[in-house]
Amino acid sequence: MITFLVVGLAVVWTFRQGWNELQQQEVAWGSLRWSWLPLALLLTMAGTVPGWVFWHVVLHRFGLQLSWGRSFRAFYLSQLGKYVPGKVMVLAIRASIAGGMQRWQPDPDGPNVPAWFVVSAAAVAETLMFIAIGSGVGLVCGASLLVDRPWVLALGALVGGGIMFSMLPPVLRLWIVYVPLFKSSADRQWLAKRWTWDLFLGGSLSFTVGWLLMGSGLLVLSHLLPEQDSTWRDLPRTTAGVSLSTVIGFLSFIPGGLGVREVVLFPILRPRYSAVLTLVVLHRFLVLSAECLATAIAWRVAGGKPPVTAPTEATGS
Repeated sequence: MITFLVVGLAVVWTFRQGWNELQQQEVAWGSLRWSWLPLALLLTMAGTVPGWVFWHVVLHRFGLQLSWGRSFRAFYLSQLGKYVPGKVMVLAIRASIAGGMQRWQPDPDGPNVPAWFVVSAAAVAETLMFIAIGSGVGLVCGASLLVDRPWVLALGALVGGGIMFSMLPPVLRLWIVYVPLFKSSADRQWLAKRWTWDLFLGGSLSFTVGWLLMGSGLLVLSHLLPEQDSTWRDLPRTTAGVSLSTVIGFLSFIPGGLGVREVVLFPILRPRYSAVLTLVVLHRFLVLSAECLATAIAWRVAGGKPPVTAPTEATGS
């Protein structure tokens, strides 16, 4: 209740400030340069691809041999679950599409657990890497832009640094053995050994590229504003805005970070862009449009195909 109240007050303040600015700028929707929208949409969608690829790779590393089409469909159809009713639905949708309720045992020494459990574990790993790298990218890009808002930098450093440290292979292998994911200690050790440095470093690099692509999407979107002269030198600002607003929105536990993202994004963009509220609102619609379009594509890809049956013998992973 307190979280919703704080977010509500912040949203009211943000829209009040933005409304005053719109009154001064007198921006008309008809004056927006809509020809830039397709490129912004394409870049934003491309920025989500590393998350799907990383999740797919983690699934295979954990022994669940899912096809690219099946993992694509499960990943993107699950994205809208974070809006209604919330983030837990993302795991539920992925598990129902990708894992079903069949049991999975990748090798004779591996744990015998439902496939949906493996799908969910891989999704948690992907989400933690997404948030950790997003915090790091936001801090690097926004360090010189947010000196007057140290709370954003501090929160990003605390969250990103904490998650990143816990995801380091030696650290994760240490704590996962003591977390009661499986009843058997041998099963937990088996799972921990699959989180290797190549997986961690590859995921870090791919997510960094993804965040830069999403920042580029916002940069291109800014060209919709009339007489806006954005250049690639503004990429650190837009990337910091996208990454930090998404991370803090995730931590708020508000479905889709609704309102929270806008509150964080507004002050980051305001020093550089005119009619910043228009840009913030456009960015929310851009993200929703990209997710809906990806969902529609995912519904067509592998549509009507039966669930992949998980292997019950050694996979060689």
